[in-house]
Amino acid sequence: MPKVSIAINRSSEIIWDYFKKPENWKKWWGASISSVNPGWQNGAKITWENGNRSDLLIVKDQREMQISSMFMKTALSLRPKSEQTTLVEYEFNPSGGASFTDGGRVRQATVEKNLAKLKDCIENETAESPESVPKKWWHFWK
Repeated sequence: MPKVSIAINRSSEIIWDYFKKPENWKKWWGASISSVNPGWQNGAKITWENGNRSDLLIVKDQREMQISSMFMKTALSLRPKSEQTTLVEYEFNPSGGASFTDGGRVRQATVEKNLAKLKDCIENETAESPESVPKKWWHFWK
């Protein structure tokens, strides 16, 4: 499986919460999720804005999700590097008779751009946890 990764300056909890909001996928992935039924759990069904469906094969809270669609299997993993930095890994593999004629290079380039968008979105739209703010500044939030 080809793999692309990026370090995001947020905890895995913040990133996971971002993933679980269907409206956020359009911002970084380019396609909206219409629904996830019965929710973000093993065996759930994802319905995309275009009507296509995917299966959530594995969901491990704040750590991993594996998604299977008609022609692609993907795995998103969150690997904490520190309290406030998480490595997001995205693995992809064609399935259902599909294959890459270029070894996956075009798909990899697309995923790299999408993960860069994800990093930008999360770091600009979510706040760091109070633990990451130097204690000398805490008096401003009291």
